[in-house]
Amino acid sequence: MPLWLDHAALATESIWKSIRFMKIISLAPTQTEIVAALGAVGDLLGITEDCDYPDSVLRIPRFGSWYSPDIRAITKAKPDLVLTFGSHQREVQGVLKDFGLNVYHSEPPTIAAALDTFRDISSIIGRSDECRQVISSLEGRLELFERTLNQSRGADDHPFFAS
Repeated sequence: MPLWLDHAALATESIWKSIRFMKIISLAPTQTEIVAALGAVGDLLGITEDCDYPDSVLRIPRFGSWYSPDIRAITKAKPDLVLTFGSHQREVQGVLKDFGLNVYHSEPPTIAAALDTFRDISSIIGRSDECRQVISSLEGRLELFERTLNQSRGADDHPFFAS
């Protein structure tokens, strides 16, 4: 039975302990970069033409573009997991589900939700330990940014971002 996951529907990591996806197709640069940050570039069966970072993904086969993925090629490749992202890929998610593929979809509206996407993907592909390190690093960088922003605002009373 295929899985059809989004952030809200992702169950706890305990159900994933026996599952280890080995063939992943990422249809969004964001998801590709998450998989790479988790050290799982070797699990990527395919990506889109828009996925160009990090350099280690440049030789991975392409399955259309982020806006127009090649559904026929994706279904023919029979990946264990397809990663989709953003509101315009909701329809793609549904089509792939109808073809019996396992799909994880996210569209995080906040930084906290984006970090949850890292956690979700890491639990699905068995990279939770790597994820803890990545999240710790990202949180440290966010804290540094916030401190710098607050110090700058106090120095000249002009916000960085005008509304």
